[in-house]
Amino acid sequence: MNCASYSFFAAFVGWLVPFVGLLAWMQFDERGFGYITDFKFLLFWPLFFTVLGWLSVGMPIALSLGRNSRPGFGKVVTIATLATTTTFLGIAALFRFGLMVLIWWPVLIGLIGGSVYWLLARAQFRHSWVFWVTPILFFPLIRFVALPIGIAFFPYTTHVLGEGAIGEGALLEVIKRVKVGDTYEELHRRYPRIFNEPILGRSPHGDGWFYSIQFDDSRERVVEVTVKPRQ
Repeated sequence: MNCASYSFFAAFVGWLVPFVGLLAWMQFDERGFGYITDFKFLLFWPLFFTVLGWLSVGMPIALSLGRNSRPGFGKVVTIATLATTTTFLGIAALFRFGLMVLIWWPVLIGLIGGSVYWLLARAQFRHSWVFWVTPILFFPLIRFVALPIGIAFFPYTTHVLGEGAIGEGALLEVIKRVKVGDTYEELHRRYPRIFNEPILGRSPHGDGWFYSIQFDDSRERVVEVTVKPRQ
């Protein structure tokens, strides 16, 4: 089952690298940091189709390659992969509209995943179980280790990436960093998704906490910040 575990890990890496790259590109494009609004969509659907593609195509091919397959079978797979990749690239180049730009994603998944599989198959690692466990443990580690670290040390980034999926813990950490005397321009530059207009006050409730930020009458400078447990 080494080939199956290699293909599973390769599919995971093939999904993860383009996913992180796309998030980085969306965060740092010309509009500035903090404009990802469809994180759940970008997380779920590409991952769903990657798993589906691995189950229906990737794993069967990997198992066939690992069982004394007929001579030339590997070449056929390589030619078919190149033909599919060329087709996707051609469509992406010809039809530049809407979500068509995401057609580059499955191409990258295939190229990166295929390269990872080739490297693993050549190396022939003894403990193939590692390549099953690592992708499975990835998401719990993100949720219960990386997320608390992100909220503590990178609250705004964590809030932007996980807004709507992680509650308001990261948002409250950002609010705690606002100081009396901060100007709206400074806050908007540092936290554009949170301070998108110079309002006079903010008093929402969330996660058992209450917070309020008051600006002066000219709406230029913070004069009061309150963060306390909700009564």
